[in-house]
Amino acid sequence: MRRADLTVTEIAHRLGKPHTTIHRWLNDGLQVGGLVVKLRGRRIGHMWSVTEDGLAEFLAACNKRGDDSPVPESVTERSRRAAKAVERARRALAGEGC
Repeated sequence: MRRADLTVTEIAHRLGKPHTTIHRWLNDGLQVGGLVVKLRGRRIGHMWSVTEDGLAEFLAACNKRGDDSPVPESVTERSRRAAKAVERARRALAGEGC
């Protein structure tokens, strides 16, 4: 790999995402609006290599959806956030005696 290339682990740490999410972006892409955006990389044996420019292009394409989040939220993260919101609502209702 060239020095400017990133591994899946490096990208995962940088973005705070699990490595499985990065692999999914490389293999399947991410639905953004009506388009599928793929993280471009090179597979060398069983390892992936992504350039800094490739990562920047992917993130820019993902942010064309109009919000300010720097990284797309995964389904798992949305589910966790929703579950926490439901739990907070239950506690609030229980505290009010409802």
